[in-house]
Amino acid sequence: MNILLNLTSDIQDLAGNEKIRNLNYYCPFQCLITDLDNTLISQNNSYMSDMNTVTYRTLQLFGITVFPAIGRSLCSALQLFSNVPILSNFRGYSGVYSHGSITIRTKRINDIIYQKWINNNNSNKYY
Repeated sequence: MNILLNLTSDIQDLAGNEKIRNLNYYCPFQCLITDLDNTLISQNNSYMSDMNTVTYRTLQLFGITVFPAIGRSLCSALQLFSNVPILSNFRGYSGVYSHGSITIRTKRINDIIYQKWINNNNSNKYY
């Protein structure tokens, strides 16, 4: 974990550099949409690897937003980041959760901008 914290410190120093900060002017994208399970989170673990954590933090420092697009609920997604000290204040971020039934903004944890649920009267049609 010390290596992770040292790398994060180095990245923060780079992000403070004016020339490096201006790189996001040249960056062709402002966000990255990704799955978590078996992509950022390995199948054998229930947490993000150190390398993926550093990558996430680097993107964050350079102003690139990472959006999860997953079948998990928001609470379940947040548990995946619980072991990472640099994300300990993480309270969620914009993303598409629960197979697309919930879309959330980062301003507030309950800032739901879209939500669609199966009507109870029709639920037995799907199961």
